[in-house]
This record gives sequence, C-alpha cells and structure tokens, in this order.
Amino acid sequence: MKVICAVLFLFFQTLFCVFSKTGIGFQGGYDFSSRPAWFVSVTARSDLYPWVVSMNAYPQKNMISVFADDYFVNETFTPLSKNIDYYLFWGVSAGFLSDDGLIEASTGCRFGGGLDFFFLQRHVSFFCRGAWNPYFGAKKTDGNWKGLARPLSFPCSAGVRVWF
Repeated sequence: MKVICAVLFLFFQTLFCVFSKTGIGFQGGYDFSSRPAWFVSVTARSDLYPWVVSMNAYPQKNMISVFADDYFVNETFTPLSKNIDYYLFWGVSAGFLSDDGLIEASTGCRFGGGLDFFFLQRHVSFFCRGAWNPYFGAKKTDGNWKGLARPLSFPCSAGVRVWF
C-alpha cells in the first residue's frame, strides 16, 4: 500500500507540474469492461498538446490503471452545438490489480473514441468512450507467476468529469 501511495503522489505531482496551465479534471463513472466496476479518476488535459493523461482507481477491485492518450481528432460535433465534442485517440495503458491472492500487472496500447457533453461553461462534462485495448503482462495466482495476454479487450465507460 505504501508503494501505491508513493506512486499516486508522484503521479499527481507530475500532473500539476506538467499541466499547471491547463485543465485538471476529476471524474467518476462506470467501466463496462470484462471486469465491470465503478471508478474514480483524475485527468489532465492541455489545449497546447493533444495528450490526455488519466489515472483511474477501482476501489472494489483494488485496481489502478493509467492511460496516456493522444486525441488526434478532437472536434466540436457541429457548429451549432459547441458543447458536444467527439474525439478519436490512440495511446498506452498500464494497470495493477491485487485482489484475493491474485496479483496482475499489465501494459498495452489503446485505440478508440468518444463523446463529451459539456455544461456550465465547459466545467462539467458527461462522457462516453470505447476503446480496443489489447494488453499483456504477468499474473500471480497460487504463488505462481504466469504470462498474461488479452488481445481482445474492449473497455467502454461512461461518467461525469468536473474540470478546474
């Protein structure tokens, strides 16, 4: 637990240093993946760079995941509705799970897209997104380490973000 707290501290410190003149958002939502669960997250996004960095915590699963996504398309849906954006991204992911004797560490790539619905002068957004996220790693069950490969992982999520 001390290692996870140290990693979280360094992650947030890096976010605030790198993205000090940009948006920091906190979000909550539901992940409709092969392991569905509620999550809370912190997200950093910049108008200067297309990258969005997120760290999700899934309390009921003792899991943490980190995403760094390049929004290579990030546009307003129509000129008449400036509060709806769509985006396409590619990126990388990493995750760590520790639950009932199972330990799992993984990394992978992501390709996906989503919609943002903004309110209150773009300080609150409802989002939905989906991705193809193949990953590999290692898992430990019953004291033995084994390889892990999931080429068919399609996490989808929806939730609310509050931007500062």
